[in-house]
Amino acid sequence: MNSKEETPTEIEVKFILSRPVFERVVNRHRPAKKEIEQVYLSPELALFFADKLGYRDHEAYNEWRIRRKGDKYFFTAKGPALAHGTQRREFETAIDESLFSKIKEQTLGDGKPKQVDKTRFSFELDIENEAVEVSIDDYRAVAGTPIKLDFVTCEVEVKNQRFADEMVAGRTLVPELAFLSQGIHVTGIKSFSNRQLAENGFSHTSLAAVASSLARKAP
Repeated sequence: MNSKEETPTEIEVKFILSRPVFERVVNRHRPAKKEIEQVYLSPELALFFADKLGYRDHEAYNEWRIRRKGDKYFFTAKGPALAHGTQRREFETAIDESLFSKIKEQTLGDGKPKQVDKTRFSFELDIENEAVEVSIDDYRAVAGTPIKLDFVTCEVEVKNQRFADEMVAGRTLVPELAFLSQGIHVTGIKSFSNRQLAENGFSHTSLAAVASSLARKAP
C-alpha cells in the first residue's frame, strides 16, 4: 500500500516574489495547480509512525511532516540543511487518506495545528539537459490562521549543485528564470521555512522586511 522514495540530497533554492511578478510567471508558463495541506509532527509522534512505516535511520532526519497534495498523501522526513542551506536529505513515503487523517488528528492534541495550507503552481524547465522544477506557493493559511499575502514563495529544485550556487549568487541560468532577479533570496532563513510558518506564522518583522525589499526591486 505504501511506497518509499529516498532522495539522498534535495537541492533547492528559495525566493520570495511579489504578486505582480508571480502573475507574469503564471501567464507565461501556465503551471499546473494543486492544493496542498502540510502538517508538521512532534518528534515523538513522528518516530512512532516512522517505525510503522519502515524508517530506521531516525538520526539522519530532524523534520517530519504529512502532506496532502491534490488527491495524494505523503509522510516525509527531512534532514538538516547542508551546503549553504541548499541541500537536505529527504525520505518520502506515499500513504493513504485514512492514515493521513489519523496522524493529523493526533497532531491536534495541543489545540493548535502546526500546519500550512497553500496553492502550488509548478512547472519544469530544461537546463543543460537536466530537469529543473519550479514550485510557487501562494499561502492560504499558516499556523491555523487564514492569510492573504502580497507575495508568494518560489522554490527551484535542481539536480546540480552548480546551478544552485549560480542562483544564490544572483546569476540567471536561463532566460526563463530571469524573474528570480526581481525576487528576494531566502534559502536557509528559518523565519521563511514551512516548518516555522506552520508553528508560528509570519512575524510582523518578516512581513515588514519583505515589503521593504520588494519595494526596492519594483520597476
